[in-house]
Amino acid sequence: MPPPAASKIRRHQGLTEKAKSYHGKLPTAATVELRRPKTQPDLRTASGLGLFPSPSSSLASSAASGSLVPRLTKVLVNVTVKGSLGPVHVVMPLESTVGELIAAAVRQYAKEGRRPLIPTADPDAFSLHYSTFSLESLDRHEQLLALGSRNFFLCPSSTRAAIGTGNCSSEADKSPTSSLFWTKIIGFLM
Repeated sequence: MPPPAASKIRRHQGLTEKAKSYHGKLPTAATVELRRPKTQPDLRTASGLGLFPSPSSSLASSAASGSLVPRLTKVLVNVTVKGSLGPVHVVMPLESTVGELIAAAVRQYAKEGRRPLIPTADPDAFSLHYSTFSLESLDRHEQLLALGSRNFFLCPSSTRAAIGTGNCSSEADKSPTSSLFWTKIIGFLM
């Protein structure tokens, strides 16, 4: 077993070599300089030379030439159908109305074969809302550009037809009035 003083010296020498290698100061390693790629440090002068046109200069040149800046002509609209898993993506022109969007969304939903199946493909049987929590439906003659949103919720417009034509009082009248019915329920519960 080596004396403790000798082992401390050997350990200390190993640590200093490791520290030198950590800081990149090994005597055997030669430093290799990396060449910096040639870049253009001042892009403003390059844009002045016409290499990179700036956005303001392109707008000024298009205004001077009389051509208009291209505008958006179509927009991607997400329509979530009631009960469906995800939204239907519909590309519509900005000038189209809510009624046209409903018709396109119903067509796309049926074309993709999504579930649950919609009861009818008639666009007049549906109404478009801003979200699932919005009670007020959108006007069918309003343009998409004026709405300010690209995400909508489509649901059947007549929820009464889905539930039934009766109201709550007529449903209450249909309940059984005989006492024999209650004995069957009590026997079932026991």
